[in-house]
Amino acid sequence: MGIALSGGVDSLYAAYCLIEEGHEVVGLHMRIRKDGEDREEEEHLASRARLIGINEVYTVDLQSEFHDRIVRPFVEAYLKGITPNPCVHCNPLIKFGLFAEIGFNLYGIERFATGHYARIVPSPYRNGRFAVARGRDTKKDQSYFLFALSQLQLVRTIFPLGRATKSEAKKWAKEYGFPDLAGKESQEICFLGNRSYVDYIESIGLEKGNEGGPIKDLEGNVLGYHRGIHRFTIGQRRGIGIPSTEPYYVVRLDGATGTVYVGRRKDVYRRDCTVGRVVWGALEEPSEAFKAFVKIRQQHIPAEGNIIPCGQGTVRITFREPQPAITPGQAAVFYDADGVILGGGIIQGGEEDQ
Repeated sequence: MGIALSGGVDSLYAAYCLIEEGHEVVGLHMRIRKDGEDREEEEHLASRARLIGINEVYTVDLQSEFHDRIVRPFVEAYLKGITPNPCVHCNPLIKFGLFAEIGFNLYGIERFATGHYARIVPSPYRNGRFAVARGRDTKKDQSYFLFALSQLQLVRTIFPLGRATKSEAKKWAKEYGFPDLAGKESQEICFLGNRSYVDYIESIGLEKGNEGGPIKDLEGNVLGYHRGIHRFTIGQRRGIGIPSTEPYYVVRLDGATGTVYVGRRKDVYRRDCTVGRVVWGALEEPSEAFKAFVKIRQQHIPAEGNIIPCGQGTVRITFREPQPAITPGQAAVFYDADGVILGGGIIQGGEEDQ
């Protein structure tokens, strides 16, 4: 059994759970950052792994692949006025893709495990498929980030913490002698370090996107100017810098012209969106519309919607009630009533969706 070890409490606790179940566990660590901090973490990781009974921890250097396939598209998306979610791309491409494959091919592991709070279940439709489902800890549930895993990846993967809670992991860390880990939370975007995404994008140099542009209302009137479209996202209220008796919110971003469109709170709500690059989970690709509970970002409470297949990996979603800040670049994930993922894809932009 191979387990992805980041050095945090979740992956270590997941590894401990596997050992307690009688598995022979090999640690795999993914090196992705170019700032040198990974190497400091690797030293601590190896010593902690030995304390829980893992004597073999292999570091897989994926800095170049991670930069080319995750970091660069992340930056380019922001410069186009799109708000990407790098985790939903990293999981199928890098972590459960290249990284896991190296574990299978080079280190001879038979199954791949991670410290995600999610479950893998057989499809309730009895079609031979598998799907990601919500974990027991609903506050920590990470199923949203895993919707794009392929059927092959699901078959070869184990989530030991699917039935666990974050509080259980923290309690274990304190009792096992890792009290410093109990108070730490994993970073939302791992490669940013302690920087904001704006600081990160601007620190690596920009060829386009930071020259600024106009801020307009929905009638096209220029209200002011900004210092870079990468500083904004749909639904944002702070940092717009336009004086008004009633707050302005970012409603739309036009990457082609560098224009930020703002409106009032009511203007942030929409009932429809188009979702592309759809990956199907418990469902085989359907030919007819169906209802599901749709999550449009990690902290969003799933909302009831009608999913209409449009062909070529695209669906149209019509929500029962208008939803705030439906953001191009983010994932829309479709769940059934029991928290099983039916499918999901990337919210698309464009005038037709406004």
